[in-house]
Amino acid sequence: MSAHDTAGSNLVNHWPCGVPVYREPVIETPLLFFAAWAAIGMTLALARRLSPVGPFSGMNDTYAWGIWKTFNVMTLTALGSGPLAIGMAAWVFNRREPHVVMRTALLSGFLFYATGLVALGFDVGPLDQASWQAQRDKMLKTCNQCHSSNFAAQQLQYGDDMIRNADHLMAEAIRTVADLYKSGILPKPKNYAYPFPDLLTFHDAPTVIEQKLFVMYLEHRMRTFQGTFHSSPDYALWYGWSEMQRDLTEIQQLAAEARRAGHVAAVNVNPVATQASPPNK
Repeated sequence: MSAHDTAGSNLVNHWPCGVPVYREPVIETPLLFFAAWAAIGMTLALARRLSPVGPFSGMNDTYAWGIWKTFNVMTLTALGSGPLAIGMAAWVFNRREPHVVMRTALLSGFLFYATGLVALGFDVGPLDQASWQAQRDKMLKTCNQCHSSNFAAQQLQYGDDMIRNADHLMAEAIRTVADLYKSGILPKPKNYAYPFPDLLTFHDAPTVIEQKLFVMYLEHRMRTFQGTFHSSPDYALWYGWSEMQRDLTEIQQLAAEARRAGHVAAVNVNPVATQASPPNK
């Protein structure tokens, strides 16, 4: 730092070095220890990549992504965010002390975030058509142990057709609400990225017709899917498909009423996290 720069405003041009890394041994006991763990992890990751998600993730109806998914999302993200705080302290608030560990922080942040991104690829698994077909063939082979090949293939085709038809109903409902946005009858919330309903808004939707759409997608379409591929046609029909048909009819009726009235009545919806407790009477 120059003599006239007592406030440290030119610190960016005088970045002090931390602990020197040259002329120091690289291969030591800690490096070998963590390298062994890394080799084990890469072996398990490769096995995960070549196998279904279930055996490694512990998937079930309660924990859709398995408990281990928390490690990737919370632990690696939290550790990778540490360098952001160091960088803000050093460069935004111009603190001298963090500059000594800045390089180490940048390296650790890169490693943690890179590990999280790579792990994300193993989380979702292979999504190409060949990998999907391999799993379908494996399912058919299992079903053929008790049923004929034609019966098993036909049942899976029934499931595919049911989901395709359910998605047609869903698309029609989405287009109905989107047309209200387009005509200006239903104001599109400013936080929606596209001129279509944001299906992750859940129960915080500002109008009844949008809430009906989200229930149709998040509850009744899911029941249709689950009932179909769990070989429960009664559940898929009455608690899934039939409810979706009713949802679409109600959405279309609400849209027609809104067009006649020229507007859609909004409801006072607050996010659950910010709702106050009901007053004591």
